[in-house]
Amino acid sequence: MTAMPTMVVTGSGSGIGRATANVAARHGWSVIGVDIRDADVDADLSQDAQREAAVTNILARLDGRPLGALVACAGLAAGDASTIMKVNFFGATRLAEMLLPSLLAGPQGRAVVISSNALLHTPLWGNAAIEAALAGQEDEAAEAVKGQADLAYFTSKKALSLWVKREAVKPDWAGAGVLLNAIAPGATATPMIAGLLEDQQGRDFLMRMTPTRTPEVARPEAIAELACWLASTANRSVVGQTIFCDGGAEATLRPSAI
Repeated sequence: MTAMPTMVVTGSGSGIGRATANVAARHGWSVIGVDIRDADVDADLSQDAQREAAVTNILARLDGRPLGALVACAGLAAGDASTIMKVNFFGATRLAEMLLPSLLAGPQGRAVVISSNALLHTPLWGNAAIEAALAGQEDEAAEAVKGQADLAYFTSKKALSLWVKREAVKPDWAGAGVLLNAIAPGATATPMIAGLLEDQQGRDFLMRMTPTRTPEVARPEAIAELACWLASTANRSVVGQTIFCDGGAEATLRPSAI
């Protein structure tokens, strides 16, 4: 009997991560969930030592089998700015880099990270944080956004999509058969924005930032289904893309950009 492929999902305890773990299981994946608590693998992805420990634990659970896919959903939108940068960018990229050998060991590995259409709003004075992140300078990137939670969120997501574009086409990713992509959701009905959806002022703010043109904001399952397709062997040619799954917000905000 052939073993089912294994998918690692970070942020599996809530929101898009939980939805992805559930959808993946329905599609026949064996899922290893990673979250800060109460997951298959508990880890604080703002800490490099805990990222390394998480990878050690994941590889032990794989027991020599290759990893089929990584879907990195763990992220923060509020709180300490430096922690936001560390989790959103380095928590995703470091895990992907450390798990790449296991993805390469299988016939067709895939990796998907969850970015955000918030990257469209990154102010120019966030460039220092982006440049530091892309250079792998975690402390410098965290320092560049210190005390500015909004800036940390915007820049971490833009840096993440840029990292995907740069890394995905390299010989040890696409050239070796491992396809890497990102998804940029807009307003999605998760605990992260629940407070904004509770009153008109919050909804108005959300629609200014991510002007959804569909009748309602996305459900986490919509993002999860796309993530699972990108993580599957049905995806044979999508590489290095950030796919906006945002109800038309990106098309509304920059209608002339391709």
